[in-house]
Amino acid sequence: MSVVATNLCGIPLRNPLIAAAGTAGYGAEIADVVPASRFGAITTKSITPESRAGNPPWRVTDLPAGMLNAIGLANLGLDRFVDEVLPGLADLDTVLIGSIAGHCIDDYVEVATAFGDDAAASLRLVELNVSCPNTATGRLLGSDPDDLAALVAAVREALGAKPMLVKLSPGDSDVAGLAIAAVRAGADGLTVANTYPAMSIDPETRRSRIGRAAGGMSGPAVHPIAVKLVHEVRARLAAEGLPV
Repeated sequence: MSVVATNLCGIPLRNPLIAAAGTAGYGAEIADVVPASRFGAITTKSITPESRAGNPPWRVTDLPAGMLNAIGLANLGLDRFVDEVLPGLADLDTVLIGSIAGHCIDDYVEVATAFGDDAAASLRLVELNVSCPNTATGRLLGSDPDDLAALVAAVREALGAKPMLVKLSPGDSDVAGLAIAAVRAGADGLTVANTYPAMSIDPETRRSRIGRAAGGMSGPAVHPIAVKLVHEVRARLAAEGLPV
């Protein structure tokens, strides 16, 4: 057993390194770059009931201390994911986390019902993406504690006993308050946090460097922000007597 082995919501991981949603495609694509076994877990790109083409190009640009993306939750939709992708994920030598997104509670429940089914046993955990900064409705249900609690409770019922993470936005004014609402409504864990809402302008064209104008920033620049958020969320949860 590796000295860095850990446990996430009752699921053993060989190490704490988890590929975030979208960084490894649907999961199997990572093998073109590095063996899946290098990761403790891999999160699939976010799946919605309908297929999505995503945002217009450019979708990604580099920044001095990271990158900016506005992919737009592009995915092939729930039916094709279940039929074409899901069967092959069982062959990956790592833990798989299925990511869910949607426009409304019913969207999340529809995908969660499929992910909670025995046919989706290769998805050991599920993550609710309520914090996408580069779609019109990506944060619709993740910015108000009451709305988030209603969503988490509905998905909890649809998902059954499978562990559920909730992915919060670093751009909200009270991330810790949202974390408390999510845990009280049935979340087993939290992802703190998504990419940071940001924008980059090309001084030559005076236009955004990406097609959607704003997007989500990731990379070394967001690490201190994430550390601060994790510290605040942990402290507030502990003060409320909630498990960390």
